[in-house]
This record gives sequence, C-alpha cells and structure tokens, in this order.
Amino acid sequence: MVKRMRIYSIHQYRKLGLSASGDKPPVLIRQGFALWAALLPPLWLVWRRLWWEASALLAFYLALSIWQPSSGLVVALLLGSGLFLGFEGNTLREFHLWRRGWRLQTVVVARNALEAEARFWRLQAQVSTAGRLGGD
Repeated sequence: MVKRMRIYSIHQYRKLGLSASGDKPPVLIRQGFALWAALLPPLWLVWRRLWWEASALLAFYLALSIWQPSSGLVVALLLGSGLFLGFEGNTLREFHLWRRGWRLQTVVVARNALEAEARFWRLQAQVSTAGRLGGD
C-alpha cells in the first residue's frame, strides 16, 4: 500500500528572536485541510488551545441565534465557517504560535509526524555539522 506524503511545518520557540530554546520541543503542524476543524469547529479550536478564536466563533454562533435568519442561511453560514476552519485552521495555529514567540524553522515532507520529526533532527544535525566545518 502506498502512503501519501504530507507536508509539515516545524516551529521552534525563540527567546527574543536570538536562539532556539532547548527546553521546548518543536511543534509540527500538518499542512492541508483539517477535517476535524471542519466537522467540529468549536471543539477543535478548544482542543488546539486557540481560545480567542474559539471565543470569536462562539460569539458568531450567539449572534446567529439572536439574529435568527432563515434556516437556509444559518446552514450556509455554519457550513461556511466550518469549511473556513477546515482550510485555514492550521494557519490559525501557526499564527497563534507566532504570537507566542515560536518561529517557523523549516518545512518537511514525510509520511507521518514521527518521520517528519526524525527528518527535522537529521537536518538540524547536518546544519550544525556544516557550521562547524566552515559551511561546506
């Protein structure tokens, strides 16, 4: 069976933008459509600790319940918000990390998150070895 390759962005915490902090492991974010974000938007946002975004979505739901538009429009807006989060949920996660001091380190293509992390550490070792040898 052929497994599809996936794209992962890898983020590392940087204190004041100077150097990587060794006490926090890197965060891997799989790129592409987030199915669970599309199916269960509020729960996905809370699970990913995107508190402001979850609050905004719940405020949107509250506004819909107060406004009480036609049922067809409600369904369209709910599906639209779910699809938006499905397509842009991982981008919201990346922005959340960036606000907290995490920076994009690299992008890796792998079959799964474990393989992506292993490739990242191999790449880090190659970069540090090249730096010690004079950059060749």
